[in-house]
Amino acid sequence: MISQSLLTQDVATQRLGFDFLLEAERDIASCNALYSKELYPHAVCHLQQAVEKATKGYMLGFNWLSAEEVKQIGHDTPKLILDALFEKTGIAFWLKQVGDEVSQININNMRQVMKTRTNGRK
Repeated sequence: MISQSLLTQDVATQRLGFDFLLEAERDIASCNALYSKELYPHAVCHLQQAVEKATKGYMLGFNWLSAEEVKQIGHDTPKLILDALFEKTGIAFWLKQVGDEVSQININNMRQVMKTRTNGRK
């Protein structure tokens, strides 16, 4: 299933995306082992890591993210998701074309909130 999700034609980006997905699977295995030992805080930490790595892996695979963007953003997965949603999918452009002013205002507000929250973080 993992290899089928990688749609980008760039082999280096494909490999990086695949590596992120493999690491996410390892974190899930660690999460399960820790959870079974009732080490819940540590299990949650590995689960969070798995979500972050899987998100990056899929975004690389679908070519919504470059290796350089992964380095620049670091651990700010919500910013990655919102940037991809707004810019890479064309949703913001489409909403502008159909004249949905309320959605456009909401998108601009979300962008401003994310920009405010991520200023100074790398």
